Amino acid sequence: MRPEGRAARRKHCGTRAALASHLRRGERPCAACLVASHTYTDAEIAALIQEQREHDKSRRLWQEHGITLATFERAFIAQGSCCACCRSTDSKTAHGWSLDLDHDTRTVRGILCADCDAGIKLLGDCLKGVQRAATYLQPHAPRGEYPRDLAPPSRKDLTKNHSARIQHCFALFEQGITQHQVVIQLREHPDTVRDIHALWKTKKLEDPST
Repeated sequence: MRPEGRAARRKHCGTRAALASHLRRGERPCAACLVASHTYTDAEIAALIQEQREHDKSRRLWQEHGITLATFERAFIAQGSCCACCRSTDSKTAHGWSLDLDHDTRTVRGILCADCDAGIKLLGDCLKGVQRAATYLQPHAPRGEYPRDLAPPSRKDLTKNHSARIQHCFALFEQGITQHQVVIQLREHPDTVRDIHALWKTKKLEDPST
């Protein structure tokens, strides 16, 4: 079983391999690793972490797409240091820019922001899918239009749909029966009768004819 956790990692601290492990995780090396390898300033540690991250990214690009980080950066500069599709300079994600590949030839088509990359994938990741979307967005007349309604739906009066128990209470209140008498007659909890009475008064205020 592989050792896990910070305590297990400390067993290997003091070696250059442990120093590299700290850098890969983007954390400041512990004292043992610094002494065993050399003593670095904060600026040097930051530079080492950045160098390790770039190396890891370059290896990942090579393993997944067959290009290095240097090629990725050259392609990004060549397309204006922005999204090759929408021309935005914001990648829209903390993970950075997305490499867009032609899945048939495995060649690099360009570098996209997260929104364009996701949109193209959802459209089938092919020219036909994008063309279908473009046809859909053409003037509406060929496919019909759906005009907006001029008025909202009428408000439904839900207060008309009271339960039989509430309607019974309303009828008693209309006869002048007090809340206390309603509690005794219907054997309802006083709090329930009080709430129903408040609802009845509100209804009377909204519609005095009732």
